[in-house]
Amino acid sequence: MKLLKFKFKDNKGFSIVEMMVATALFFIVSFSLLFFLTDVFKNQKKIESELENSTDQYLGERYLEKDLMYSSASLYGWKLSDDNQNNFFDLISDYPENKINNKTRSIKLDSEGEEFVFIADRPLMGSPLLYNPASAYTVGASQNINTTSAPLTFDSLNKENVVTKQRSDFLKDGNLILIDFPISIRPKSAVFNGELNMQIPPRFPTFLGYVNGGSVDKATQLSSYFNFRNPYTGLEISSLDQFFRTLPSASGGSPFVKIRVVQAVKYFLKKNPDNKDEFVLYRSVFEAGSFQKPQVVSNKVKSLELFRQSIASLVISFNLVK
Repeated sequence: MKLLKFKFKDNKGFSIVEMMVATALFFIVSFSLLFFLTDVFKNQKKIESELENSTDQYLGERYLEKDLMYSSASLYGWKLSDDNQNNFFDLISDYPENKINNKTRSIKLDSEGEEFVFIADRPLMGSPLLYNPASAYTVGASQNINTTSAPLTFDSLNKENVVTKQRSDFLKDGNLILIDFPISIRPKSAVFNGELNMQIPPRFPTFLGYVNGGSVDKATQLSSYFNFRNPYTGLEISSLDQFFRTLPSASGGSPFVKIRVVQAVKYFLKKNPDNKDEFVLYRSVFEAGSFQKPQVVSNKVKSLELFRQSIASLVISFNLVK
């Protein structure tokens, strides 16, 4: 049997130069790939961060947009000073806008503890209810119809179920009720030398109360925000009965009011625990006599700006800066 033999002419392998070139190429390719992957991961994190911020800002803006859409109730007696110490919710609707002085309002929240508080309609409760205040009273007999008024005894807002027959859920315990008269009135002081100063914003006679066992009690917990004074006389309104009795007459007949269910909402800033140069925007709703545990609306906030281009307009604009 004959064995086959193979003879290699060169059995030396790679030279040192070839090994160095191959090693250099390997490191060049490896470092290029490493830089490429590092750049990919960096861009991915940047994209994820931008997407997270974009989503966070979108959700925060939707919260604000939804609340402010129903904030017209705040124009009925709510008190909140803007950055120039004017009432942010002033409204002048009976005078030419181009003649109104100092007509803009703005508030910028950019420090911890600063807040924007307002009341907003609760849309699920339906439209406001038109109500005759006489429905809340029992009219007694007059001794002399020509010289003596019949005595009025306040019963309740829901006397003979006049409210619950139309809105069964309006007078649920704990509900915040806003009652307003549809005609705005300027204070006595607006008249000087027999002329009415139209630059002074008027106010609607309003009452804010919470439902308590069938009655509507004055919401004293919100007295720092709500103006309970009669817009003409400036006297404090202590009860729903007093509010009804001091309403101005409307064309000589019995005045009508509107009843709506509202909620008090507060937006405020707190320092971001992960970055002291940024804030977290919180939202809290007033229930059961106090503002409840807040919920996070937006992270990494620089400021929240709210403004009204004119107090002749109902529009409230905002800018959430991140």
